[in-house]
Amino acid sequence: MSHLVYLERTLGSVHSWPQEILCYLFTTPPTVHTLRDLAAFFFGNSITFITASKFIAECFHASQDDLNFVASKYALWTQMRDTPHLYEYYDMSRGQVVLLRGAEYSDQCVVLEESTIPIKIGLGCNIFPSHIIQKIDETRSNSR
Repeated sequence: MSHLVYLERTLGSVHSWPQEILCYLFTTPPTVHTLRDLAAFFFGNSITFITASKFIAECFHASQDDLNFVASKYALWTQMRDTPHLYEYYDMSRGQVVLLRGAEYSDQCVVLEESTIPIKIGLGCNIFPSHIIQKIDETRSNSR
């Protein structure tokens, strides 16, 4: 069973997720940069490591090294209780890029200045070929 339905119930439809995150999940081979961005996105939006790692593995068959890297970021950010701003991510509830908070700073949020490059949202046809959109739809329908 896919974790996509749970994530869409929690975060909103993938049509409202940043295109960059969707690319990292469905089209771009994983790198340290993309894995860190995925970890920040899921951690910042209060998705547990277990759920995030299972979904990441489901999307692009992540290696154990990839998942260990994501786990190390979750562990670091959870332990850094005295550091309010660690990394930026797209906060789904605010619809803005904000700075990641340590575990003790869960009720504080620093919104970043509007970027000159707007955040692109959803499954744009120019970026995602039809087979990727079909894969996402099949994953969603197999989850029910």
